Amino acid sequence: GNARLRKTLFYGQPAQCTNPHDHYDFEINVRPGVYRIRALVGDHVVNTWQKVEFEGVVAGTFEKGAGILDWTGEKIVRVSDGKLTVRIYMKDNMVAGLAEIVFQMAQE
Repeated sequence: GNARLRKTLFYGQPAQCTNPHDHYDFEINVRPGVYRIRALVGDHVVNTWQKVEFEGVVAGTFEKGAGILDWTGEKIVRVSDGKLTVRIYMKDNMVAGLAEIVFQMAQE
């Protein structure tokens, strides 16, 4: 599976809500240090568009067809606040998809 990110979540449901930003942030609690990180983006069912950043380092912009997932390149980032931040930007009314995040503390 994957997380399917939209500007408006739970459309037509009592829990419907609209993100006031053009992105979603995922924060992973880690020890401060240097990390190698990459992500698998796309969606198993619908077309997607997403721009991915790790700790403010751009990992790429990906436009994928339904069922096509792709890995970002690996990035090396420094975490000083104990939160490894993955930011996924959305475009217009398109879905953004995030399937997997892989990270490992690296030697400094």
